Amino acid sequence: EEEEREEEEGARLERPLPPLALGPVTPLDFALLLSAAPCCVPFPIRLELFRALLQEDKSRSGLDNPHMTPSIEVNIKRDRLLEDAFEQLAGWARVDGGRGFKKRLNVTFLNEAGLSEAGIDHGGLQKELLEQATKIGLQGDFGLFTTTSDGLAYPSPQAVWIEHGTPLLEFLGLLFGKALYEGILLNVPLASFFTALLQRRRPVLEDLADIDASLFRSILQVKSYEGDMDDLSLTFSVDDDFFGHAQHYELIPGGSDVAVTRENRNLYCSLLSGWHLNRRLGTAARAFASGFWKMVPSDFLGLFNTREVNELLMGEGSGGGRGGGIDMEDMQAWARYSGGYNPESTAVKMFWKVVKTLTPAEQEQLLRFITSCSRPPLGGFRYLNPPLTIHKVACEAGALAGGAPGAARP
Repeated sequence: EEEEREEEEGARLERPLPPLALGPVTPLDFALLLSAAPCCVPFPIRLELFRALLQEDKSRSGLDNPHMTPSIEVNIKRDRLLEDAFEQLAGWARVDGGRGFKKRLNVTFLNEAGLSEAGIDHGGLQKELLEQATKIGLQGDFGLFTTTSDGLAYPSPQAVWIEHGTPLLEFLGLLFGKALYEGILLNVPLASFFTALLQRRRPVLEDLADIDASLFRSILQVKSYEGDMDDLSLTFSVDDDFFGHAQHYELIPGGSDVAVTRENRNLYCSLLSGWHLNRRLGTAARAFASGFWKMVPSDFLGLFNTREVNELLMGEGSGGGRGGGIDMEDMQAWARYSGGYNPESTAVKMFWKVVKTLTPAEQEQLLRFITSCSRPPLGGFRYLNPPLTIHKVACEAGALAGGAPGAARP
């Protein structure tokens, strides 16, 4: 009888399951499912799904036709780059919930005389504006961002006390989101606890080590302290300093009068780390995130872990997990040509011949010159935006009588 039961059970398991009536499934449906357990699906598949989500969003907004895409006209003085960008573009964050900023930026740079700069635009001026504006915004002079000991950036908690600090942080978030939305790489590594906040995930105690290693060690010492807790004279409160102004906060109602004891010290350590990671950092982080989410919803980022989010922003290998050098064959395969050049042009052949003799370090330097980033885009150069374009520039007859290669910048 036992053998018969085993045979029946085996036959039942071998029968095919009835098909599930799922109906039409959209990329967003898959994203919501995978956000619960993204590690179950290989990164390249999740990356393709992320790009499908962005493409679906562009289609809904009528932005998927490059020849009919509406644009935003901006005139930027280089000596006032961030200020001009903020004055002319920040208002678009309030147009249709931020969707207005998803239009292509038609950028004109002005020289010191206020005249338009001459140049060939293959989409690179939008890219240059996003790169330079975010770079300037993260400089220490503005006080909007700070870095961990490893050089990873996150919004400065004190930025909200700076004049226009909160709207500037929101604007920088908008620019970061715009770059990711357009597939433009930025050379700005973000701290992992901050990318977790962009994904609406709560930071954990270990993240505090990146912000304040001394405070992190102190909290661990309190948790393991074996002496008399009264010797530490701790209460459920915290003191902070904002530009010389002392601030006092209570971790619980009446916390200034509640001593930390052996029985409640775990609660104290949890509340203290949470205050630094969420409340103290929270206002500045939320300002940046509010701008970012108008371009790329947090649900989309839920497909990835914090390291992978940095790879989305910075390119292949930036998260420390992938990489392995630049595929120059792939770079050549997706290059474009203009001004009379084509893949069979003599100068073009010579260019690629020389490029392939470069060392890996020299190839990275070349890629940085072309794209401002030494890392290729995730998935290969087919996703480089704008695409690498080699343009023929007219010049006097010389060694290359057919014309000289133009700067191979997108």
